[in-house]
Amino acid sequence: MSDKRLVGGRPMLAALLLLAGVGLVALLATVPWSGSEPAVPADAIPVVMTGDACRPADHTVAAGSQSLVIANRGASASGWQLLAGGIAVTEIEAVPAGASRVVSARLWPGEYTYRCGRGSALVGTLRVMAVEAGEADPREATRSAVWRLFAAPVAAYRQILERDGQSLAAEVDKLRAAIAAGDLGEARTLFLAAGLPFDRLEAVALRFPELVERIEPLAEAFPGREGDPAFKGFHRLEYGLFSKASTSGLEPVVEDLAAAVAELRTRMASLPLDPKMLTASAAILCDRLASGEIVLGQNHYAKTDIADISGNLDGIAAIVDALRPGLQAAAPDRLAAVDAETAKMQAAMAKLAANGRFISYDTVEFEDRGELSAGFNALAGVLDKLESALDD
Repeated sequence: MSDKRLVGGRPMLAALLLLAGVGLVALLATVPWSGSEPAVPADAIPVVMTGDACRPADHTVAAGSQSLVIANRGASASGWQLLAGGIAVTEIEAVPAGASRVVSARLWPGEYTYRCGRGSALVGTLRVMAVEAGEADPREATRSAVWRLFAAPVAAYRQILERDGQSLAAEVDKLRAAIAAGDLGEARTLFLAAGLPFDRLEAVALRFPELVERIEPLAEAFPGREGDPAFKGFHRLEYGLFSKASTSGLEPVVEDLAAAVAELRTRMASLPLDPKMLTASAAILCDRLASGEIVLGQNHYAKTDIADISGNLDGIAAIVDALRPGLQAAAPDRLAAVDAETAKMQAAMAKLAANGRFISYDTVEFEDRGELSAGFNALAGVLDKLESALDD
């Protein structure tokens, strides 16, 4: 990625997600601490930290542009976090004792948690309610109308996400049974089937990096590589089934995978979804593929990378298709650009199939991998523009 893609807008979100595992449900900016009290908007939402309390414990606001003033009335500096689905949306490292910081936010409907003190048990709840017609601030009227266009599409995508999560859990359970039975052929078949639903939901799963690291870490991430006891997940199963040609020792690995999948499903079920986050997540997955995964490959033992990449592309297309009614109304030209780049990638993937199956990835030349990478980079770019259109 070029430096330009890491400065501002959705590219900044990509950098945060990839480097720190932080997903943004709202686009937030904090006012830098300058040693003096910041200007506080008259309608700012007050949050007070006292060292032993986080007040108010429960607060409800309307969706749209909001400001929160975080006042530290405790005896020592304290951090503050806003979380959605257990993931930090934004945080202030430290508010000095007796000082205040202002956070400006454009919030989507949903329930957020704010934590007074990083890792602290002192929490409060911020409920963001959809704005009814006729109630919006005039400055938010257009945006609120756009949000209402996405209510049904976002609900439709949540059903797709739940379906893929159910399919992932079911396929992993079948794989677990085949490994327990010592059936290598069946386990290989089921391994390939289990990866596809994860590929489709991976754009959203990346919001939980610690779970993705349990589900599909690569051997090169560990000092002992394939022999490292911490190497688990899909790729450890792949190594056993395809490189070692054995199910021996894989039962605890598949058990841990099943547990990680169950936790992922639970976390996704409580994750607030909105069109900006979903389009940004699709673009971030494209960035991830384009920035190295395609060129270097991931499935070193089964050589089935093309099937995984195709599954990722299907998942990205599913996000766009689910949101299509709202996107068509909000940004038809940018949606058309996404459709065009997606069609190019689908055509490129089709060329890598023979006799109804994708070819082995070790037969794909680096030049061809580079072209795939460039295609996903282009798709990320038009998804960036589509996501930013929801701010226009």
